[in-house]
Amino acid sequence: MILLCTASDNYIKKYKSCIISQQEYCNRNNYKYILIQGTLKSRNWKRAKIEELHSIIDTTDDDILLIDGDCYIKNNCPPLDNFLNKDKSIYYANGKSGRLNSGFLYFKNNLESKNFVRELLKKLEKPVPRGRGYFVTKEGENGHIIWLKDEYEKALKNIFQEIPKLWNCSSPILEKEAYVLHFTNDLKKGIHRYNEGL
Repeated sequence: MILLCTASDNYIKKYKSCIISQQEYCNRNNYKYILIQGTLKSRNWKRAKIEELHSIIDTTDDDILLIDGDCYIKNNCPPLDNFLNKDKSIYYANGKSGRLNSGFLYFKNNLESKNFVRELLKKLEKPVPRGRGYFVTKEGENGHIIWLKDEYEKALKNIFQEIPKLWNCSSPILEKEAYVLHFTNDLKKGIHRYNEGL
């Protein structure tokens, strides 16, 4: 099992407690942690995670969890196989908008996942269509993932499994019971409480 995180140096500094929590979670569960980092201007860090995923998934037999640098894994978080089933390849939680949030994405290392990642990388070369419920941010990758997922589902390629928001939580209401806190949306300002003492 691999946890893959990509983030700029300044982002890692801002969310230091999150990075530490990811490393500690991997140590507890004997997972491999890969942190790809660099200067802010060296690349588009939101899309870098897809580029790195594409590079790594063909060089290993391990499943890969793609996790954002602003995701804090709490001590109550169970092993990742807690939500897996035999039939699906890609696992996600919906965000505040009710759509897939790409901060926490689990890919089984199989042909279905590899094909999706390959197609997604090509999709990133195109702008996300407006007015169809796909667009999230101009510079990011989340909208492209929602777009391609929709195309897959319309073609009856049912490789996706929604998992509880406890695995990708940006709601203060669920903060105590959540497994993974994502410091975006309503939870964005809460990071300072987790960085205290670092």
